[in-house]
Amino acid sequence: QAEDGIRDRSPSRGLGDVYKRQIIYSKRSAMPNKVGSRYFDLYQYNLLTEKETRLTKDLRAFSPVFSKIDSSIYYLSTFDGTQNIYKINLSSNSSEKISSFSNHEIINNLTFDPLNNRLLFDMTTNHNKSIYFLSLSDSTQGTYIDAALWDARNADVLDGGIIYSEDRTGIFNLYYIDGKKQGYISNTTGGAFMPDYHNSGKLVYSHFQNGKFSIALLDSIKIYENEQIGYSNDYYKKNESLAANIIGSVVDTSASCLLYTSPSPRDGLLSRMPSSA
Repeated sequence: QAEDGIRDRSPSRGLGDVYKRQIIYSKRSAMPNKVGSRYFDLYQYNLLTEKETRLTKDLRAFSPVFSKIDSSIYYLSTFDGTQNIYKINLSSNSSEKISSFSNHEIINNLTFDPLNNRLLFDMTTNHNKSIYFLSLSDSTQGTYIDAALWDARNADVLDGGIIYSEDRTGIFNLYYIDGKKQGYISNTTGGAFMPDYHNSGKLVYSHFQNGKFSIALLDSIKIYENEQIGYSNDYYKKNESLAANIIGSVVDTSASCLLYTSPSPRDGLLSRMPSSA
């Protein structure tokens, strides 16, 4: 829903956002650049003039969200295998990187929290995703939902609460937390993702069932008993035996190079391939 083309909230799930009767979204460029590559970039589409404008160039940009507080677009971009958060100030027409990840972090689902003037995002840690935050007021950063033994993702904020998707019971379902209550608000046997709450009290989400996704609607928020959800309350304990991720590099001194007989398609020379034999 939009009021005079401006959303009263910012429920973008990464496909686009609306401000001043314009949609911000990510798509792959129609034409390749001078070296033949086509990247995902940000575009804006004016709903009145039906005109599309490209905002970034060759930045592998995705998951845009709009902040009415500072008239800026925030988005994710990948460089050298690491993703970071960037900002486009629409007032000054300037752009800058506002995070400093450098260890091949995988980030998804950027969301703007207007109540606390911060960004929420998913980041893969070890075997699962957890939900993190980045304050736009003082640049502090930390973990918002830390799920070491299960996966938590796709946060959406509302007055005094948060909704996100988690698989603690073995099946992804929507989990709700506010100052008075918390618990599962969906009970699917396939999976529930990407919640989008409206201040009318209704909620839409991505529903996975029978090998396909569809859009589902909840008319109201109802808390289910934990025993009704998924396989079991302690299903996540199966992950306690998972090995920690490998940090650093491993050098295999036994590796060698063997000559094989297939000629290189580039120059007709014999090519070499690594082998431990």
